[in-house]
Amino acid sequence: GKDQAEKAVLERPRTPEDKIRTAPLKYKPSISSIDTQNFSQELEDESESENFDIMYDAEVQDNVNKEKKEEVQDNVNKKKGKISDESRMEIENAYMKMKKDAMWKLSSGKFVEEELYNLGKKLEFEHSVHSFIIDTEDEIIKQHFREYELEEIDNEHVPKAPDLSQDVIDYLNKFINVTSANEVRSIIGEQDDRLNANYDSSKHHDLDYIPVLILKLTREIENGGLKQPNLESWYNCHVWSAIVDHGFGDIKGLSVVRGESACVATATRKNSKRITTQRRQMGRRGDWILRMSGNGDHDEYGMGEVGKKWEDEFGTKFLREKSLKQPKALKDMLVKLIRKVNWDKELRSKLQTIGIMHSGLMMVVVYMDNPHGYVCRIRRGDIMEVPDNEENLSALLVILAAILNAK
Repeated sequence: GKDQAEKAVLERPRTPEDKIRTAPLKYKPSISSIDTQNFSQELEDESESENFDIMYDAEVQDNVNKEKKEEVQDNVNKKKGKISDESRMEIENAYMKMKKDAMWKLSSGKFVEEELYNLGKKLEFEHSVHSFIIDTEDEIIKQHFREYELEEIDNEHVPKAPDLSQDVIDYLNKFINVTSANEVRSIIGEQDDRLNANYDSSKHHDLDYIPVLILKLTREIENGGLKQPNLESWYNCHVWSAIVDHGFGDIKGLSVVRGESACVATATRKNSKRITTQRRQMGRRGDWILRMSGNGDHDEYGMGEVGKKWEDEFGTKFLREKSLKQPKALKDMLVKLIRKVNWDKELRSKLQTIGIMHSGLMMVVVYMDNPHGYVCRIRRGDIMEVPDNEENLSALLVILAAILNAK
């Protein structure tokens, strides 16, 4: 039937063209067929804001000393990150305010908020579950829920992102089989009036972004710099600022704020109950933050973290940002945006914030959304790598596609 045919298509070997089209997220069959929809459990409109404003308070008080450490929640950081009794009390108070009929109920009968709360009570050290954030790739979560429950959590109300334009896909595909810098220059040198006499930044920015970035990274490969051990600031300057900043460059008023910028959304949450005699607290710092400038609210849509050396996906900084710091900041950003639409069911199910993690030449894109109830969810893309040789230049195309889709 139709389901079997769809499954056959999704399970076939992926071509380079497939990877470009599906760059943003892992290739999960069930995601492609899910449309954004309203939450199934209806609430009275007038009580909506009161109900879900609890999400804003469901946070662990930050440990300032721990924030400065490059440690993760494992045996490396057992000396730091232990949850205080005060934080546990705040989590309990937030949970007790949650209404059962507004929680996320799985087909198994379990309530996700209830499971995260009970799981958090068993953990001695801070984890994203204490902030009611669920990540189905986290080992603690994978051990707690059954396989079919994890799949249901993954697939619930996935926000539908706009597809890349066919013009962008076709242009990326021109570079699919390139294996040398000369081939790159030959393709870029082809006459294309959209990038010359007829160029219109409102229509052709993304097309222009592709050859500019490919040529820049090709030059870095020719110079040999990508094969050398480099500092974090070098990768920021030579690789990631070009890939990220230029990708978002055509959105008016949007800035990629670099230099360990503090998250305004987190600062807003931390200071929401501050009295005048208390010192104002700062937000979490990221290597860069995607922020709207020129409006009083300074809305934020994402953040990036950069490390100079990729060890593996279990590296210390990678795990720490992946499991705790970045998700909490992304949740703060998301909740602030949701508050701006007054917790409207349909609108909040379409909102998401993005996180991009770089380490050396490696990159991962993560998405934070609110699929149901009081829970925020992290979804992750595949680990991608900027090529350091001409033979693998086509690997860059998936990264460019992921950035454009994230935008």
